[in-house]
Amino acid sequence: MKKCCNGPGLRNGCNRNVTVLGLKMQAGIRDCPNSHGAMELKRFTDTKSFRGEEIIFAGEYYVCPVCGLEAGTIELTMAIQRATYHAYLRKIGVLQD
Repeated sequence: MKKCCNGPGLRNGCNRNVTVLGLKMQAGIRDCPNSHGAMELKRFTDTKSFRGEEIIFAGEYYVCPVCGLEAGTIELTMAIQRATYHAYLRKIGVLQD
């Protein structure tokens, strides 16, 4: 587990415990690394400044209902990055809905 400002599923910045679970989560084993059982997939919407523009984007992350650990896969992280960039492109008028 590490502290990270821009980890998957993080909303509003620093000071949250995050684990990026690579191959284990990608393989379909979505269990809490603290042995609390299955983690739940949560959706979120966030607002952030990206390249000087305030944008709204959505994403997903896993959370343990017992300990509250937030975790993401590489695929979820890529989806958040893609959603952020597409929201930026829509905001500046380059990408249409």
